Amino acid sequence: MAPSTASSEVSYLLTSLCQYAALPLLLLVAAIQGLQKTGYTDAELLRWDRVIWGRILLVVCVIYVLMQRSHNLVLLDNAVTLLGCFAAIVWLIAASKGNARRINVVFAITLLSLTASYFTQLLPMQWLIPLSFASTWGMIYPQSISTLK
Repeated sequence: MAPSTASSEVSYLLTSLCQYAALPLLLLVAAIQGLQKTGYTDAELLRWDRVIWGRILLVVCVIYVLMQRSHNLVLLDNAVTLLGCFAAIVWLIAASKGNARRINVVFAITLLSLTASYFTQLLPMQWLIPLSFASTWGMIYPQSISTLK
């Protein structure tokens, strides 16, 4: 194997591990920690040891390999984005209960706004027209009811 080919394969492998193994695992850890802080779940049930986290990482790597072989990495990107959105929502719920620091709230709001802008660009324009009509009607309808009274 030529050195340049080996270098590009190693670079691709490290990029893939960062994007499809490390990022989902970090977002999952953030979601679990946020769930522990919300108080809706028993925090002791979510305290997992290294063996369980190792198996979770193995599952994440297997999902990556299956998605790569089926050429569906875009679907995996969207799933990771939604996992980050879930983690952000959980941290906002924890912040509403007073169990999160301000920096967590800033990161959560930033991640939610980036996720919303990403999925807005993915949606076809035909889907946005009914959504904008519904939001406009939601603003007009309460005012028309108040004028009838």
